[in-house]
Amino acid sequence: MDKKLQKNIIFNVVYHILVIFVPFVTAPYLGRVLGADGVGNYTYVQLIASYFTCFAMLGLSNYGNREIAKVRDDKYRKSKKFWEIYSMQLMTAGIALVVYCIYAFLYKSSFQILTICMVMWVFSNFFDITWFYMGVEKFQTIVLRNVIIKAFNVFFIFLLIKNSNDLIKYVLLMSISQFVSQILLWPTVRKELLYVKPEWGDIRQHFKPNMMLFLPAIASSVYNIMDKLMIGAISSKSALAYYEYSDKIIQIPSLIFSAMGTVLLSRMSYLSENDNHEAERLIGLSMDLSLVIASGASFGIAAVANELVPLYYGEEFMPCAKILIYLAPTIFLYAWANVLRMQYIIPRREDKTYIYATILGAVLNLLFNAMLIPRYDALGATVGTCVAQFAVVCVFTIHCRKHLPMRNYVFRNIPCVLVAFLMYCVIVLMQQMHGISLLGLIVDVVVGGVSFAIMSLLYGCFSKNHFLSIIIARMSKQMTRGNNR
Repeated sequence: MDKKLQKNIIFNVVYHILVIFVPFVTAPYLGRVLGADGVGNYTYVQLIASYFTCFAMLGLSNYGNREIAKVRDDKYRKSKKFWEIYSMQLMTAGIALVVYCIYAFLYKSSFQILTICMVMWVFSNFFDITWFYMGVEKFQTIVLRNVIIKAFNVFFIFLLIKNSNDLIKYVLLMSISQFVSQILLWPTVRKELLYVKPEWGDIRQHFKPNMMLFLPAIASSVYNIMDKLMIGAISSKSALAYYEYSDKIIQIPSLIFSAMGTVLLSRMSYLSENDNHEAERLIGLSMDLSLVIASGASFGIAAVANELVPLYYGEEFMPCAKILIYLAPTIFLYAWANVLRMQYIIPRREDKTYIYATILGAVLNLLFNAMLIPRYDALGATVGTCVAQFAVVCVFTIHCRKHLPMRNYVFRNIPCVLVAFLMYCVIVLMQQMHGISLLGLIVDVVVGGVSFAIMSLLYGCFSKNHFLSIIIARMSKQMTRGNNR
């Protein structure tokens, strides 16, 4: 990977980490201050607002990124395409805001005040041009914005949120922060663009392809968001809080895959027009890296779940431990699917496969949720999520098998899974020597992480064309140069 691509991946990893930085860092505090019911209530109204955001933005996260990436070297064409796509965004965001306001102000429920507080969240979609900066591969701008906003978020949460009566303050704070974060993107965009007045005919041409990417976006949101809404509606708000807090931990390693996918979507969209060989090489490297991280993360989280939850969230959230163990396999499934989706299927405009896979996953998720949530609460939703993710992986793999060396990806990464399982065994053995304590958790994480790294590097010494073998080769060259000096 060239230095610019490595830099952008690092920036985007930081960006995705910051997206959940506030809820993760503040989760133990909010869990104790607001309680499981308070956290569940916020999660419920935020998820509803997120659905309106999904309809406001349609498939722009991927479509806008892809289209800007293809013309990023031509300032006039880039500007023309930006104003066309953004004009479309203003229309869809306006419709979403009007419908949300009707829902918020007219629908009477116990959550009405909280729902009204989220109006600013939906309004912020008018100003969200993150897709543009991703398309031109300028992730430092996005990261800088998030550093500023998240720092203020943490400060005001600890300053203003003191007890369960401050739930409305918390909802308002998160809603306003979302709005301000989008506004901060605009001052620098003027340097990148000319103003080109968009014509209706040019705007209209973006609706259909954007809708093609919106369909899988809304379908995937069914098993990313709908399971939580169903838990809140069918079960209880405390069960929703348990699932939400478990998902926050699962999302941490997944952020790395999302970051890589977003950066490489821009690069692959560019390479698909110019260099197929380089594109395939990058897919192989990112698949190896993703599966190594996913193997270590899934087995590692499963191993420490019973220690981590009571220490981090408190005893009230102990049901999260079992949910974490059930959700751990989804890290591996998401890593595999994300590489194929973001680096091959979307850049090559094979949108029908993307749509079919995500709709299939959404349908299966809804069916399993409807059957299992009434009986097993949050644990039932985890089963539905696993089934949905597995179905998506199967469809993507079958589609790509004729174009990519899928068997090579599997066989050369099986040892990484075995290494992760050995790490799991090491951590379990360590746990037999101590009780639940912060020091014990730190020791388990350090010993497990070091053992996984050592065993992975040993495998890299004997493998060929694997990402680990390339890392070993580069380390050897650096050591040789150092000795020669």
